[in-house]
Amino acid sequence: MYAGLVDNQKGSGLEAALYADIQAAMKANAAQIGDWSVAWGPVVVQFDTTSYDLNAMYVAESQDTPGTYVLGIAGTNPYSIFDWLVEDGLVSKQLPWPYALLSAPDAKISLGTGIGLAILQNAVPVTGIPGAGTTVLKFLQDIPDKQGMNLIVAGHSLGGALSATVTLWLHDIRLLWDPFHQVALSSIPTAGPTAGNGAFAQYSNGAIQLTRFANAIDVVPHAWQASDLAKIPTLYVPSIDPDPAVEGLVALAEQISAAGDYTQLVNDTGWFPFDVDTSLINPDDPAIVNFVAQLAWQHTTAYLRYFNVESPQLEAWAADFQARAVAQAPSAALGGAAQAAAKEVTAPVGGVPTVIPPASDPRSDEIAARVLADLMRSATPEQQQVTIPVDPQRLADAPSAAGPA
Repeated sequence: MYAGLVDNQKGSGLEAALYADIQAAMKANAAQIGDWSVAWGPVVVQFDTTSYDLNAMYVAESQDTPGTYVLGIAGTNPYSIFDWLVEDGLVSKQLPWPYALLSAPDAKISLGTGIGLAILQNAVPVTGIPGAGTTVLKFLQDIPDKQGMNLIVAGHSLGGALSATVTLWLHDIRLLWDPFHQVALSSIPTAGPTAGNGAFAQYSNGAIQLTRFANAIDVVPHAWQASDLAKIPTLYVPSIDPDPAVEGLVALAEQISAAGDYTQLVNDTGWFPFDVDTSLINPDDPAIVNFVAQLAWQHTTAYLRYFNVESPQLEAWAADFQARAVAQAPSAALGGAAQAAAKEVTAPVGGVPTVIPPASDPRSDEIAARVLADLMRSATPEQQQVTIPVDPQRLADAPSAAGPA
């Protein structure tokens, strides 16, 4: 969660600001988490200095147990329309998992996850930040003594989906950074939506050590597996009645993900029970506002409570997330989310801002091929020799009636 501490900021110098915030939070929380230092990063990815960040991540090393590293990946930035519509919502089209085409040829991830993964693979810290000018892969390659090293990849929300995906990528390209298999590699995602289809989940579950945590009444990890999506409208019943706006948005989510066979990693495990916070419910507010307020609290503060986290910085981060989400509730009730998702959006593909058309548009196949090519830049030489299927038959599309990509 520290990686999201500058979500509400714009301008230049966000990496320096986040670096300072992370260091301050680590110092303030040392009694609870121990002594840590930033070993690489943070990186903060923006379209430009006038925009909110798209992604952020950093690597911390334990000073109590040197050789123990955590790669922390930020979740959805509630101020970034890019995060909502692309990395979270671009699920109508899928890509083959390019690092295991021979062992898991049917494994696929969403186009949004693929774009997010490529952004993280290519991101480098700026001058003055630890690891300036180097990718996270180069950082790992350059660690001289890996004997007994422990690398844990963690992330919350969107970071939950991306952290597990980054872990699988590092597993599949281990030859490039840990050829003697000296590193204990694992992932602890929290509150993450699904990244890919059933074949991808099966392959990932068998390949990496993963411990998943998800609040059973948090909406976000209920996306995009069909059986979980269906539960969303009644998550807070009887405290909050089902609402037509919520039901409509869930129907849209079901429609745009219908062809993807989305399957949560370690399916049906990792859920923990939590109670509705009835103090947040205002009987004078529309049901959609109460629903979103509860959603935002269950997605942020509830995790701090569950894990007994004591951090003023993260309490402030969670409160800001909730305020931003509630401010968007009226537009969601009016179908604003569906209208926004129907528009073309811009995403960095191969480092170039690129318009992403709806999945039903033939141009989306060319975008998918470019994303795959970008991902293959971080593959082993052997993986790069395998032909990547990029024809429409290999790219799962939702029916054209589904609308947005």
